[in-house]
Amino acid sequence: SDYRFEIHKSDYLLFLAKASWKVKNVDGAIRIARRASVPLRIVGGSRWWLPHWRGIHWEGMLGGLRKQELLAKSRGLLFPVLWHEPFGLAVVEAMLSGTPVLASSWGSLPELVSSESGFLCQSESDFVEKVARLGELNPGRCRDWALSRFHYQQMAKGYLSYYEKI
Repeated sequence: SDYRFEIHKSDYLLFLAKASWKVKNVDGAIRIARRASVPLRIVGGSRWWLPHWRGIHWEGMLGGLRKQELLAKSRGLLFPVLWHEPFGLAVVEAMLSGTPVLASSWGSLPELVSSESGFLCQSESDFVEKVARLGELNPGRCRDWALSRFHYQQMAKGYLSYYEKI
């Protein structure tokens, strides 16, 4: 209930991460969005001197209702990380909002992103190709899949199951 769900999406991609951290790859996200000819909104960094630049919109650090709105209305979350992502909270937040994810296949991401909730990509060209396929994914199924795996009650049951095995 902390995440807003929207079935109807706007025509922009979202990057949600600490943009100044090179391994999060905001530069790659910008290249992907431009090659796919889709506007990109960046949350998690700022360009106060150039907030809108050729289809790139720097939203800055956001939380609360504005972040929920951008997550819920986004056509897809771009998550082109260059490292072994330990979890990917932004990925789960997007899926809970019914927003599919395009992610690198590093670290935990193959465990987080399913064929119901997005695409794992191997290269920038692969990301660009998958942007065109985002409409194939159903926002309701995306949210349902995320709730079945990442709702706090489901996670607690999973932890208890592991503790009982031990």
